[in-house]
Amino acid sequence: MDATVARFSIKATSLGPYRTSSHRNVAPGSSRVSHGRPCITSLPVQSESAPGSTAKETQISKRMSGVFFQPLAYPSRRISRSRNHRVMKACPRVNKQPFRKIPEGPTEKSFYTLLVDAIRPFAPGLEVVDTSQHPSGGIQYRGCKLRPDVALYSEGCGCTRITDFELMDLFLEVKSSDKFEAFEDPPQEKLSELSDDKREKILDEWKFEYDTVLGTRTRGQITAHALTQLGSQLCHFVLSVAIIGKNARLAVTEMFNYTEQPRLLADFFWRFSLSNPEHRGMDKSVTEVE
Repeated sequence: MDATVARFSIKATSLGPYRTSSHRNVAPGSSRVSHGRPCITSLPVQSESAPGSTAKETQISKRMSGVFFQPLAYPSRRISRSRNHRVMKACPRVNKQPFRKIPEGPTEKSFYTLLVDAIRPFAPGLEVVDTSQHPSGGIQYRGCKLRPDVALYSEGCGCTRITDFELMDLFLEVKSSDKFEAFEDPPQEKLSELSDDKREKILDEWKFEYDTVLGTRTRGQITAHALTQLGSQLCHFVLSVAIIGKNARLAVTEMFNYTEQPRLLADFFWRFSLSNPEHRGMDKSVTEVE
């Protein structure tokens, strides 16, 4: 999968002083440990349900302010030109109904269940797990544990319903209401009418990070989970999906309505599931040390 399919603007170097327990033994040409991946000993993040987590999520979001600067246009053409496209099977026909039912769930819990059921047909070889009530057992900060709402793992990797950032291939942050939106897209219709210079000026000055209280919390959660996955594995990048009400983003693309355009979401999961580990972001140059 082309790394530009879904860009997360945080690089691995953003982990700063946070290191894994095995980093002293890990270098170019060295080995991963524990399922082939290092284990984190501490991270400055907390889960949504933990005491004080709201303040911590807000703090993380503010520390990363300015990292998210512009959304990518949803790269449907770019996806079709990915390097492994020649051998990739076509995505099955997409039935809109399962996707349209997702925002109609009476509770946020049913929202997760409906979303997982809609995704599964387009994720062969992956286990789609509702992790919203099952925080990580090994990665925590001051007694607080992390739990993305939905996680995707490779089949046969040994995952359970307990969140496992060492094994995770991709995570979804899910909110049932658009009041949790973390980003604000530039007005594309207006921009298309402007000259190149004026369009660039607006984009340079555009505040993409939506600084409402709830939006800041959502962005903090996305950031915390991405940093945790980056710190738990040896990878070049991580991919994630944000589902906010009827809209979706591939972190961080422009928003699209997945109830009206479910093919965009289904096609992403289909191509991700058929992509090799390198295209999913894993660093396969690491080898075992004797």
